[in-house]
Amino acid sequence: MILVTGFQPFVTPDGEKLDHNPTADIAHAVAEGRDDVFSAVLPVSFVGTRKALVYLLQSYRPSAWIGLGYAANRKRIEQELVGLNVEHAERPDNDGETPNSRAILKRGPLAYRCDPLPIGAARSFHAGTFLCNQVLYLCLHARATTGHPKTVGFFHVPPDAEAECIQIMRRLVDLLTED
Repeated sequence: MILVTGFQPFVTPDGEKLDHNPTADIAHAVAEGRDDVFSAVLPVSFVGTRKALVYLLQSYRPSAWIGLGYAANRKRIEQELVGLNVEHAERPDNDGETPNSRAILKRGPLAYRCDPLPIGAARSFHAGTFLCNQVLYLCLHARATTGHPKTVGFFHVPPDAEAECIQIMRRLVDLLTED
C-alpha cells in the first residue's frame, strides 16, 4: 500500500488565502482507480496534521509515503531531501498556532535524510519549518524507528503544475509497485 497525502487550503507566506489546495486533487488523482494507493488530505494544523498522519501511518502501515505540499514561490516540482526536527512559523497555521523554533520530537535527532527518488523532479535541500517539514520529518522518523514506510518522499508543487505533478507521481507509484 502506498499513501499519498496533500493538504487543505491555507494562507501562503505572501498572504494569499488559498480557497483550494491543488495537492489534495493531485493526491486523489494519483490514487484514483488503484487498490494499492490510498490518498488523504491533511489539515493545515501543527496539532491536527501530526494526529492525522500518525493515524494514517499506524492504520495503513504503507510501504511508501508520498507527501505533497503547495509552494507558491517555487518554479518547478522539487523533492525535499532533509526533514528537520524544527517547527517554526512566521504565519499561523489554520488553527492560529505559530510555534517558535520548537522541536517536532523532543528526543528526536536534529534531521533525517531522504533518499532521492528516480523521477523527473528537481531536488531541494529541506522542506522549511512549516507543516511540509513536519510531515516529512515524522515519516522519516517512523521509517527510522519502525521500518514503515520503507520509502519516503516529499514534493513541493509550484502553481500551475498540477497536471505535470500527477503524471510524475503516477510514474513514481508505478515504479514503487513494480517490486
